[in-house]
Amino acid sequence: MSSSFQYVSLKETCQSRGCEEDSMEQFCMDCIKFMCQKCSQQHLEEEPEHKLEKFDAELIERAKLKYRQWKSTNFIEIMNKLKEKQVKEVRSFQERAVDLLADNFLDVAEIFNQCTKIYLETARALAEKEQEMEKIEKKLGDSKGSEYVRYVEELCGRESVDTVMLQKCDDFLRHQSLSVHVTNKNYILTGLYGAFAVQESIGDISRMVSFHQEQSCYYVVSIQQYKDFVFTLLVRNHDSKHEIRIYGSEYQKSAKWFFPHTARVCSMALSCDKVYLAVNGSEILLVHKFVNNRIQKGYILSKFSTPSHLKAAPPNHIVICDTEASSVCLLDCRTDTIVWSSTSIYGPVCSCVDSTGDVWIVSKTADFFRILDRATGQLKQNVNHSRLKKLTITKNRCDMFIGDNALWYDLPPLCPALEFYHS
Repeated sequence: MSSSFQYVSLKETCQSRGCEEDSMEQFCMDCIKFMCQKCSQQHLEEEPEHKLEKFDAELIERAKLKYRQWKSTNFIEIMNKLKEKQVKEVRSFQERAVDLLADNFLDVAEIFNQCTKIYLETARALAEKEQEMEKIEKKLGDSKGSEYVRYVEELCGRESVDTVMLQKCDDFLRHQSLSVHVTNKNYILTGLYGAFAVQESIGDISRMVSFHQEQSCYYVVSIQQYKDFVFTLLVRNHDSKHEIRIYGSEYQKSAKWFFPHTARVCSMALSCDKVYLAVNGSEILLVHKFVNNRIQKGYILSKFSTPSHLKAAPPNHIVICDTEASSVCLLDCRTDTIVWSSTSIYGPVCSCVDSTGDVWIVSKTADFFRILDRATGQLKQNVNHSRLKKLTITKNRCDMFIGDNALWYDLPPLCPALEFYHS
C-alpha cells in the first residue's frame, strides 16, 4: 500500500443532501458521492441496486489502479499507435526515395507530399493527446483523498451507468446483414445480399425488397431513410461496381444512380439534401446534392485521412469514422465544416447517435461500445455487454443504429443482426 495516502484524513463532510455530519465513511460508485454511515444505509434502502464502497486507503489505491488502466487504454496505446504510424510513413518514403531518378521524380515527390500530409496529421493528433493527458495528470496531482477518488470515477466512468445500460441481447435476423437503419415509424431496414428486409420490432420479416435477377450479385453496404425515400448503396460482389438505388412509398424503386468513376465507395450517409460517400482507401469524401428527388453532380471534400464509415446524425450532421487514423469527427453538413475531431478511440469501425445526440462507437477490438459527448467529442462512457466480447469484426465492417429504445448491431459475415435493448 502506497505511503503517500497513509495519513489522509477521512473526516470530511457527508455529501448527502441536508446532512452536516463531518464524516465520510462510504462512497457510492453509481452516484459518485461520499456519505456518512447513517446516510449510506438510507441510500441503500432507496437505491438497493447501487454499490457502496468503504472509504479508506484501499479505495484510493484501487482508484489509482483504475486510472492507470484507463490511461493505458485511452492514451498510451493510442499514442504508441500514432508514433508507429509516423515511423511507417517515414520508412515508406525512404523505400521509394532509394530509386529516385529524373524519370520518376514527380511521382516520388507526390508520394512525399502524401506522406508529409499524413505525418503532420498524425503529429497533430499525437500532440493533442499529449496535451490532454498532461492536463489530466496535473489535475490528479493536485487532488488528494476523496477528491482524487471522485475525479477518477468521473474521468474513467463505469461499464454501465444509470442512464445507459444494455440489457438482454437477441439474434433478430437470421440472415447475414451488412447495414441497418430504423425508420421514423420504427421499421427496421437491414441491407442484405441481393435485397433489403423490412421488419417490425417484434415479428418476422414483413417485406423483402429484392433486386432483379441479373442484379442479385449486389449487396447493400449502406441503407438510410431520408425524408420519404430509402437510399441503398449497392456494391457488386465480383467487380465492386457501385450504384445507388432510391425507393419511394411502399418501397417501390424510384430512381437509380451509377457512379461516374471507378473509385470503390464503401459507405454512404445523407443530410441537408446531400449524399456523402466515403471512398475505400482514399482521403476524400464525394458529396452530391439531392435536388428534385434526383442526385446531382457533386464535389469533393478533402479534409480527412482515410474515412471509412459514415452515419447520419440528425438533423444537420454526419459522423465520420476513420479506422486507420483512429479518428472520429462530426461534420456540420450545412457548411461542410468539422465541429470536432476525436482520437480517443483506437480503430473506430462504425458509429451511430442516440436520442440525446451522443455518438456511439465500436472499435475493431470490439470490447466496448464507447460513447462520445455530442458537443465536444470527448469520451463519456464505456458500455459493456457479455455478448459483445464474443464477437469478432472482420475486414473492419459492421454497422449499428439506435432507435425504438434499442441498439441494432450488424456484424457480417459471421453473425446476424443483433438487438441490444437498453434503458
